[in-house]
Amino acid sequence: MGLSAFGWLDSHAVSFSQSLPKVNRKRIEDRIQALAKYGQDENGHGYRVAYTQGDIEGRKWLMDLMEKAGLNPRIDAGGNIIGSRNGKNPNLKPIGFGSHIDMVPDGGNYDGTLGSLSALEVIEILNENKIITEHPLEVIVFGNEEGGLIGSKAMVGKLTQEGLQQVSQSGLVMGEGIRAIGGNPEEIGSAKRKKGTFMLGWNYILNKEESWKVKIYKSG
Repeated sequence: MGLSAFGWLDSHAVSFSQSLPKVNRKRIEDRIQALAKYGQDENGHGYRVAYTQGDIEGRKWLMDLMEKAGLNPRIDAGGNIIGSRNGKNPNLKPIGFGSHIDMVPDGGNYDGTLGSLSALEVIEILNENKIITEHPLEVIVFGNEEGGLIGSKAMVGKLTQEGLQQVSQSGLVMGEGIRAIGGNPEEIGSAKRKKGTFMLGWNYILNKEESWKVKIYKSG
């Protein structure tokens, strides 16, 4: 299984293939297993459904890790966790990347979680190698992706008042659930990111055939 991270460049890229930083595979796996305990029932089945106690506790655990990595995480009105890392040029648009940690009922331990923890691992590797990117970076953990892309909809301004009244898998209506995880349904419009203010400007690819590496491109 591997991680390839692609940074956003202004004009050209320099790949440091000879001294490529490698992610800490054990750290990722240990964190996946640690997060799996949140929302797990007595039979070991995962039930970290959005807005449940397991989701709330798992999010707090992840935010603590993000805080230790220097990301100063915050929760927007839609319940999305956003952690920020400064770049060399504060005038450049931040590049956002991440995933989610909520589950479907009896869900697996890797869906969403692997993407979120791998995004955090990229930050850890940048920190450990004292690499500062040109652009600011944002690690985004979307709220309630499995139950209707709620956090994503809030971020693009597509979460309506009708949507806030729908009942979630937790039993709470969406607005109550958003409030339970630290969001603010009364100010849901503030979660919208204006077009052109940030970029989902790179993707990371995880698959079993690649080695655990971080491939970083940076401006010269």
